[in-house]
Amino acid sequence: MARPSKAIFTYQTRLEESSFIESYATYMSTLERYIFAALQAKKGVNQLKVEFTKKFDISGRQFNSILKSVQGKISSVKALRPDYILGKQAKVKSLEKLLKKLSKLEQTKKIKLTIHQKNIRLNRIKRELATLLKDQQDDRTRLCFGSKKLFRKQFNLKENGYKDHAAWLKDWRFARNSELFFVGSKDETAGCQICQASLQENNKLTLKIRVPKALQDEFGANQYIRDVDFKYGKDVILASLVSKTVIKGPRKLPLKECTALTYRFKRDKTGWRLFVATEFKAPEVISLKQHGRIGVDVNVDHLAVVETDASGNVINSWTIGTNVYGKSSNQAKAILGDAAAKVLAIAKTAMKPVVVEKLDFKVKKRNLMKESPRIARMLSSFHYSSILQFIKATCFRAGIEVFEVNPAYTSIIGRIKFAARYGLTVHQGAALVIARRSQRFSETIPLLSRVPDNKGHLFSFDVPVRNRSKHVFCQLRAASAKLKTALAGQHRLELKLKSWSAITPLQ
Repeated sequence: MARPSKAIFTYQTRLEESSFIESYATYMSTLERYIFAALQAKKGVNQLKVEFTKKFDISGRQFNSILKSVQGKISSVKALRPDYILGKQAKVKSLEKLLKKLSKLEQTKKIKLTIHQKNIRLNRIKRELATLLKDQQDDRTRLCFGSKKLFRKQFNLKENGYKDHAAWLKDWRFARNSELFFVGSKDETAGCQICQASLQENNKLTLKIRVPKALQDEFGANQYIRDVDFKYGKDVILASLVSKTVIKGPRKLPLKECTALTYRFKRDKTGWRLFVATEFKAPEVISLKQHGRIGVDVNVDHLAVVETDASGNVINSWTIGTNVYGKSSNQAKAILGDAAAKVLAIAKTAMKPVVVEKLDFKVKKRNLMKESPRIARMLSSFHYSSILQFIKATCFRAGIEVFEVNPAYTSIIGRIKFAARYGLTVHQGAALVIARRSQRFSETIPLLSRVPDNKGHLFSFDVPVRNRSKHVFCQLRAASAKLKTALAGQHRLELKLKSWSAITPLQ
């Protein structure tokens, strides 16, 4: 995977309460809903721009900001819809299979009740699936500004903690009018025409915001938000404000440009937050591929990390906890961010690139019904894509390369070949395989090996004989099936030994 020359990074900070931002967000959110309705009516963008700038007396850039915000939400719904469809189809298939199985059992009162409940759920999911398929066919997007969940709470006020409908309406308006978006451009002053940042004498920022004409009687033509400070990323934002002369156009005229800055104001229960997105150019690469790799195996509650040398041998290994089950979104981000920082510290010390698996847990999450309750809970809170984003972002800023490899059979190879040999855990063995695969080392599986089980014990495992005319993955596929049987047998043996020791204690 080629390393990008630049990336978009977003930095955030808290703002003091402002009646101006609240009024501006309320006004623009109302226009956002109008534009969404017009887009669903298949009106052209150029026609909309002329109509809205004249009717609501807003500038073209203000219209573009609202349009970009709406189009982003529509694109998000469309991107997620295929996965929702596949998820619904998997649930329908699973429920139909379960109902077929239940119909063959003796029809007791409990079984009949279960069949009735499963049929109700199956019919509901089929209706939802039909709606999704129809929307996809008609290219229709459904958006509930303020969230569908909050909208439905008005029908059960007391159960949802509301005294009356007015209390719910307050929360509803709060949720619908809690966002303000200004799109930036590199050919505009300070990277954005509507919201422009400048440096104060106390090294903090002042934001100059253009006010739409509908609000100018109350707030004037411009409003200023002073003493805006960022804990992280202020140096990047200040660098983006510096204009540079570039040669452009057929006449080769010098033009002044700076990096585009996009601003988003978002309100939560605590107050307003400001998000500033800007480009970050890739720094010089400091990692040396010829020295080895840092292999990372991502698991539901930890990262297994292994450092290899140029020959693919183990130098060191680590286990970094990432258990986010039961944590809030911000707590989970903090845990995953700290884990990514530890991986970066290891890579910077060794000056070696990081290697991860190219995995997609969407299919696994769709089939949670097939998993045990423990695994289902862990997978439902497993932020696999988030930890990969953290690792890639932190390494990008530090000049550490990140490679992705095929994840096929890494755990099987790590368990059978490397775990006992190097004294690694099963997951660290998989991390070693990931690192070696990036170094283009092929793996031959020993015919007999001591394999660790999932309880910290070793047992002998006879690998199926390899057919040299076929790919090694064919042998690994057979070994994977045989290993499951062997692990189940080992588990049953351990249970028997425990029961025997309980009956006849060792003297």
